Amino acid sequence: MKRITILFLFTIFTVLYYSCVEDNDNVYDNSNFNSVNVIVDTTEVPSSVLQFDTLYINPVISQSQQTDESNLTYEWTVRTDEQFINAPIDTVVTTISTDRNLAYEVTLTTGDKKFALRVTDENTGVTSVGYFYVNVQNQFSEGWLVLEEKDGQGDLSIILPDGATFRDIYSSINPEAPLEIPLRQLVVTNFSYGVDEITILSENSGIQLDYSELLKLFNLEDLFWNLPSVLDPEYHVWHGASNGWIINGGQIHLQVRGGFPGDKKYGSAMAFPNGVGNDYYAAPFVAQGTSPYPAVVYDNQGQYFTYLADGLSPLLKNFPPAPAGAPFDMNNVGLEMVYMETGNEQYLINAVLKAESEEYYMLQFRANLSEPAQTYKMMTSATDISSNTVFKNSKTLDRMYYSVGNQIYLYDIPSGLIVGSPFSLPNGETITHLEINATAPSVLMVATWNGDEGHVYKLNMAGTGALSLIESFSGFGEIIDMDYKD
Repeated sequence: MKRITILFLFTIFTVLYYSCVEDNDNVYDNSNFNSVNVIVDTTEVPSSVLQFDTLYINPVISQSQQTDESNLTYEWTVRTDEQFINAPIDTVVTTISTDRNLAYEVTLTTGDKKFALRVTDENTGVTSVGYFYVNVQNQFSEGWLVLEEKDGQGDLSIILPDGATFRDIYSSINPEAPLEIPLRQLVVTNFSYGVDEITILSENSGIQLDYSELLKLFNLEDLFWNLPSVLDPEYHVWHGASNGWIINGGQIHLQVRGGFPGDKKYGSAMAFPNGVGNDYYAAPFVAQGTSPYPAVVYDNQGQYFTYLADGLSPLLKNFPPAPAGAPFDMNNVGLEMVYMETGNEQYLINAVLKAESEEYYMLQFRANLSEPAQTYKMMTSATDISSNTVFKNSKTLDRMYYSVGNQIYLYDIPSGLIVGSPFSLPNGETITHLEINATAPSVLMVATWNGDEGHVYKLNMAGTGALSLIESFSGFGEIIDMDYKD
């Protein structure tokens, strides 16, 4: 964490008041009058400071009649409302310290802020004030956001590209809006165009944050035209800047954006085709495709796929009948989905499903082909895959990582075999999350929990998919999700 030290050397102004009982003489003519001065050098004041850096200020204070400062009290304030930044010094301010020297962690929003020190002689009531302006800049423009639960509260930390870690940034910026727990998901959009968003889902609520400031903007309820009768958000994703998806209590809600005017919000639950209506329970995944299948979802109740049809009024439709020789029928799968995500090629989707017998299957389909089904095989060689497993597709190989306890296996999809030995993390830790940033596909981020502390491991993925440790980070709560902000 950076430290910024400022020495006060240049006098800003002094406000003096003194009452002389004897003959009401002018206080300035009284040789016993104690004059207090705060001295500030504006050349030493930084023009800017980063959020969550610590601002260290050591003022020079002089008195005409005192050799110590036992008679003085101190009040450091900051004006955070830019509309009133040049208003009178004693209004619309927040006290940040009553110490002589300031050591202030800058938990402010970005923009120009006005800092002031009021020094008061308690014997006379004389007050001397020095002030200066600092522009607070965004510390968190890029890095891994970590969603965690600790001490019965939800919060965000961030790991910057240089490895610096900042804790409790959500609660510091939003002290009056605590996150509800249990937490479920963190979504960071990183659009190539359009307005980026950060969304946090909890079991029965959710919020949206300002992408730059991390300030809470909306409750999830504000993002629906018609709020569902029960708020149970299980999954959220954006497909580019145009289509946003929320799966709430197994029901699918879609938001479509474009050049048309007016507010954009999530509509009512989408109906499944062929008279199914709302009698379905969608798995918490939405695969991104393109024409003819721009998005694909799965009904874990009926155990089949449907797709989003193009058009001004989006609808869910059944896939065409499976041709002879197809690996599987998109309209009749008969398995429960546990994971679905894009693989190592655009629009190639890997899905892990299981039977009631706990046998696991790998299904692949291409969401850009008229006949999408590609691969269907039982994952007989996937060691202990049914044991508390977390999945993540490789973005460079036709392979998938999955965790068992503290170990990570590499499953080769074409052969159906485990490649090499599992990569092991320290004993006593259980992997809770795997994540890959699509812009850096050779790095796997791993979150673990040992019952008391969360850890994050940054692993290198070799050309073969083999893993090796780059660096690790400790001191987290139980990590629920991670996402990269750029």
